Amino acid sequence: MVLSQSEMRRRAEKFIETYKEVSDERSYSQMFWRDFFDIFGISLNDVAVFEQAVKKFDGTQGFIDCFWKGKLVIEHKSEGKNLNSAFQQALGYLDTLSSLEKPRYIIVSDFKRIRLIDLFEDKKTEISLFDLKDNIQMFNFIYLDGVKHHEKQEELNIEAAELMGKLHDSLKESGYVGHELELLLIRLLFCVYAEDTGIFNTYQFFDYIGDEEDPISVGPKIQQLFRILNQPESQRQTNLPEELANFPYVNGKLFEEPIVPPYFDYEMYNQLKEICKFDWSTISPAIFGSIFQSIMNEDERRQLGAHYTSESNILKVINSLFMNDLWEEFRKAKKNSKKLEQLRDKMGKLKFFDPACGCGNFLIIAYRELRLLEYEILNILHNIKSERDTQVLFDSKELSNIKIENFYGIEIEEFPSLIAKVAMWFIEHQMDLKYEQLNIHKSNLPLISSANIIQGNALKIDWTQFLQPTNEVFVLGNPPFVGSREQTKEQKKEMKEVFKGVKRNGLLDYVSAWYLKAAQYIQNTNIKVCFVSTNSICQGDQVGILWEVLMKKYDIHINFAHQYFKWSNEARNAAKVYVVIIGFSTVDISPKHIYTYETLDSKPDLEIATQINQYLIDSEIVFIKSRNNPISNVSNIMKKGSKAYDYGNLTLSLEEKNELLDEFPEMEKWIKTFLNARDFLKSTERYCLWFADITPCELQQLPAPIKLRINNVKEKRENSSDSGINNIVNVPWLFENNQPKNDFLAIPVVSGEKRDYIPMKFLSKEIIVTNAIYTFESATLLDFAFLTSKMHMAWMKYVCGRLKGDYRYSKKIVYNNFPFPNELSEKDKNNIIKKAQKILDIRDEYKNESLEVLYGEYMPNSLQKAHIELDKAIDKAYSSKKFKDDNDRMKFLFNLYLEYTSD
Repeated sequence: MVLSQSEMRRRAEKFIETYKEVSDERSYSQMFWRDFFDIFGISLNDVAVFEQAVKKFDGTQGFIDCFWKGKLVIEHKSEGKNLNSAFQQALGYLDTLSSLEKPRYIIVSDFKRIRLIDLFEDKKTEISLFDLKDNIQMFNFIYLDGVKHHEKQEELNIEAAELMGKLHDSLKESGYVGHELELLLIRLLFCVYAEDTGIFNTYQFFDYIGDEEDPISVGPKIQQLFRILNQPESQRQTNLPEELANFPYVNGKLFEEPIVPPYFDYEMYNQLKEICKFDWSTISPAIFGSIFQSIMNEDERRQLGAHYTSESNILKVINSLFMNDLWEEFRKAKKNSKKLEQLRDKMGKLKFFDPACGCGNFLIIAYRELRLLEYEILNILHNIKSERDTQVLFDSKELSNIKIENFYGIEIEEFPSLIAKVAMWFIEHQMDLKYEQLNIHKSNLPLISSANIIQGNALKIDWTQFLQPTNEVFVLGNPPFVGSREQTKEQKKEMKEVFKGVKRNGLLDYVSAWYLKAAQYIQNTNIKVCFVSTNSICQGDQVGILWEVLMKKYDIHINFAHQYFKWSNEARNAAKVYVVIIGFSTVDISPKHIYTYETLDSKPDLEIATQINQYLIDSEIVFIKSRNNPISNVSNIMKKGSKAYDYGNLTLSLEEKNELLDEFPEMEKWIKTFLNARDFLKSTERYCLWFADITPCELQQLPAPIKLRINNVKEKRENSSDSGINNIVNVPWLFENNQPKNDFLAIPVVSGEKRDYIPMKFLSKEIIVTNAIYTFESATLLDFAFLTSKMHMAWMKYVCGRLKGDYRYSKKIVYNNFPFPNELSEKDKNNIIKKAQKILDIRDEYKNESLEVLYGEYMPNSLQKAHIELDKAIDKAYSSKKFKDDNDRMKFLFNLYLEYTSD
């Protein structure tokens, strides 16, 4: 996705602010370029590498500061250094590159100056760091080609998964199923990856399966290979065929379990050879696993790639939880070799635990980021030693301190747990290859260790028995999103067990159980936890249920949080989920960080906080619970409209109404306008048969087609298991009647996330509304003014529940807990009423437009201004001090709420 120019300029402003005082190349250059690429929404790790080793013509080794193959070379210097010399140095590297590797662009910089050279057009452009935001277009090749690279990477991962998927389907159709099929595919995946990345010899596996005349021999041949891969060379038969003997001992228990060999037909054999022909070095271990898993699931395959978690989103967790702190330690250590060694030793002792690890995405990227930081440490240590001794080589003690056995995961399904283990080996191998740039060489095989990933139900496992809770542990992940209504019977049973003794736990999302388990796990430790969660755990009823237990019983403190945003990825069919990220521990850490989002898709802005409450704002801890009566001295006659339970028999379209009246004009007295939320917002004409005041005699005289409709309702209700129908089973001509007896203010229960104001409207008591609309009987202009104000909208946005991303208004949570002003002068009251009337007058000018249009993207300017004027008047009724934003309003309202509800 290409970012808008305005978003790039906004990011560029933050970039300038971050680096305006930086000058040291060695300490900050790589962070500078990572953040530079992030301006354009591109992860540098996806397209380029740092310290690319190249051989110069004189035979000496050189290193390109940053290299994007076929696109860009970057040379970076400390502030004030000669950029012409940097350019000549970059040109010197190009002569040793192949034609496919040679870039079109060179960038040289010293932090304060950025010079771009287009080699094709022989054009040079130089700007100051401080002019970057006005010259974004200079670097259009980065964001356009970067997006193409993302798309290509995604296509490669999907293509690879689809190749595996075809073989999976063929084997499954032949009766080769279950555990053995899954283990076979995992082992084949390892083999093809190994021969494309230097673990095996090139084409070694492909040559081994060969061109068999009869494919039926392929299965036994593969089984024989698996046995050899699990056997140390010293224990093998001495007369093995060379094609087998040349394979290395793998270990790692991957090939330990014997499986029944599959029988291949010609189609399966050809599918296997196509798998071998694919270049498996191009896949991303962090992404491929999730796509590989989904290819095996026919239900998920239609949206292949939709549900994997993008690296940028995983980094929001990892960076806030531990990487930012580690990088800060690195920056402070600078050239102090002792401090750098201490940091490296510390990193080697850390352990990482994902109790819902899936295919291991979070663990894989955590491992990679730690290895990248360690690479920077080793690079500096190498340079420090080189200044003393020009013949420096790394010794065995300088192999990586970051061990994959320090990465722990629990996954409920077997297949993804196997993928996660193998993917951890893949990422370890990728990072080992990178370390070769520092002349650090590690033997690929045998696999000495593996990640501690087990198959099991994390809610039934004692985490303390799996991984002892010590201060070196970090808990992280993305536990499953399952709302209370979508949970299976087994999941509901698990929730009751985890939340034993907690009232109303049946309303909680499934992810809540991981919060409680984590809170129990980290007691009496300094362990930090960070989970991605559905935003609903910080809204509506769940706040008062979950967080009161976490904070009061387990002394949990929220130390950083990403407010509600859209969790998505770059995939074609990317699933859109609305989430929060919450970092917590039993230690009250200061300062605290809140990441806010100007829009649901924008880059987060960092705010420093003193306290983060359950609604993820810097304010008092407040447990807002469902209540039957308002905390303020206001009307308590808000209720939902009437539910039909008619199965389409008592409701009429405009055409049906007209046809009915043409045949039975006497029915007009029983037909009323009928609105659900959609009709209300779109001004759609719909009607219903409303028999609330009908007498038995009139009922008996209804036309036959109407009696048939009523009889249909009777049959449906009698056969329904819905308990809400009990009171109206015997009156099939009636709705569940909540219709106000007076005119009322209509408020839709669900309203779009992008609206600044919930569209509300005064309606006649003659208009019937469904239970998708709240009715506020006999509401006044003053009531309307407060409910449509920014103050009330802010309260609603933070404390209401949500349906997907949309706001779900609630009388018991939102309205009854909203703190209206204690006192209101007549002058203020009249001023507010006047401004509220102005809004209605302007809406009357657009009476042919629906509320959906008036309160949508193209809201009339005059209506916007009228709302802003009302907002100012309402704000002033609360406080003479101006509110900066909705967070500021919420701090005030939470304090007022505490004042109103204190004993």
